[in-house]
Amino acid sequence: MKVPKTITYNSLVERRIVASAATGPLATEVEADLRKLADKFTASFPFLSSQYAITVLDGDLDEDVDLRRKKCSCRRFALIGLSCEHALAGARDCGISPYTLCSRFYTVEAWLSSYGGSVCTLGNEESWVIPNGIGSMMITPPLVK
Repeated sequence: MKVPKTITYNSLVERRIVASAATGPLATEVEADLRKLADKFTASFPFLSSQYAITVLDGDLDEDVDLRRKKCSCRRFALIGLSCEHALAGARDCGISPYTLCSRFYTVEAWLSSYGGSVCTLGNEESWVIPNGIGSMMITPPLVK
């Protein structure tokens, strides 16, 4: 996902509108990424060690997945909080919803709450009332050793 360097009032409003239009349980871009990953491993061969512990045999690399703990030896879960293709393959074969394998931070609800607030403008700089002593203060960066 792309994050702008600066967020303006207009971009917050635009993001709120885009988030409101989302139709799935996850943010639109995340949904698209998961669909691509799910399609990638249509020919995997998950080997169930237990109900939630799975080894996904995909040819070159075999990955160990723990669906209960949301862990995979490829470390995608740990790094970004989203299902990897191995976990998606295992979830598919175990009848587990892939949405349960994603961090709540990727949900539409979280997305909407991120952009749900309002931004108050500061007005024209010439109309600002700056207390005595503040305007002449020199603020320097902290000392670094």
